[in-house]
This record gives sequence, C-alpha cells and structure tokens, in this order.
Amino acid sequence: MSEVIEVTTCILNQAGSFEEEENHEQEQEARRKKWREYYALHKEMLRMRARERAASAKLVLSWQFRAKQRRLESETPEQAEERRSRHREVAAKYREANRAKIRVRAWERRWYQYVGEIRRSRVRILTAAQTPSLPEP
Repeated sequence: MSEVIEVTTCILNQAGSFEEEENHEQEQEARRKKWREYYALHKEMLRMRARERAASAKLVLSWQFRAKQRRLESETPEQAEERRSRHREVAAKYREANRAKIRVRAWERRWYQYVGEIRRSRVRILTAAQTPSLPEP
C-alpha cells in the first residue's frame, strides 16, 4: 500500500512561527493594499511631516555650521595654528595606518584613467576610420 505524502513549503513569519507560503503571500498582498490605501488617504499629511523633518534636519545642520563659523572667527592665531597642527598629526596617523588602502586606491584611480584614455583614443580611431575620405584630385 502506497502512502501519499503532501509536501507544503513553510516559512517563518515575523513572530518566528511557521505558516504556509500561499497564506503568507495573500497576507502580504492584503497588507500592501492597505498601505497603498493609507498613503493615498494621508498623502498630504505625510508630505507635511516629511517637510517638517527635512526642515528641522536642515536647521540643525545650519546651526552646527554657524557654531563652527563663530568658533573659527573667535580663535586666536595661536589656537588656529594648534588646530592645524593637530589636524596634520591626525592625517599623518591615518595615512600611516591605511597606507596600503591609499596606494590601492591610487593605483585604481590611475588604472581607470588609463583605461578611459585608451577607450577615448579607440573611439577616435574608429570614427576616423568610418568617416569617408575625400578622393584626391
């Protein structure tokens, strides 16, 4: 006597329990439909909130920029030189720690410039070869 085995694919849902795949796809589609309806109904409110978030983020950035400008304007020449020397030291430490990475990036940059130049010259040669030359008199 042969038994019939029914195989269903199961996946984990967000809560961590198993559910059948077909049911999951139907639920996802229903959820997407609800989201679309929600966004269609509340489009203006959501746009307004997004504008407010963007404005507040811009305000924070401009405030930080103005604070840095005030600090730089009020520093003495000795403080400015000390800040520059600290920056030079940190930059040197970074270059020392990442020397291999910096060299690889330089090689890549040169390589892509070289390849781009080869492509441009190849295009010039091909276009020159395709343009008909005038017959000599």
